[in-house]
Amino acid sequence: MTDVAICRDENLESGRFRGVEQLAADPRLLAAIREFDRAGKWLGAICAGPLVLQAAGILGGRQATCHPAAAAKLTATGRRTERVVVDRRLVTSQGPGTSFDFALTMVRLIDGAEQAATLADSMVLREQRTKTET
Repeated sequence: MTDVAICRDENLESGRFRGVEQLAADPRLLAAIREFDRAGKWLGAICAGPLVLQAAGILGGRQATCHPAAAAKLTATGRRTERVVVDRRLVTSQGPGTSFDFALTMVRLIDGAEQAATLADSMVLREQRTKTET
């Protein structure tokens, strides 16, 4: 089994979350997310993906962000407004426009700042660091 799980929704349109609804209804996926969380593995979610983590029951007492259109549905925790939010081994991000920030944050947390900087330089990006780490 891998050490990182990432949830995202490519079908975010007009407040409809078809992809997330399907993922959140999959008991196998929800069980895998809960197992990753129990085992202390990295979890990541972008856009409306945090709603899947919410369905798995792992967001209570944690900080997270999501796409602004999904904010009203994120009821297990208040939505933070930072582009990327880190809470222990959970990394969430707001959407497609924050995906590079999300990816570089994951690389920095897992492989170190030097590796993240090298990757950012190779992609002609400036390394983005999250302000929210607990």
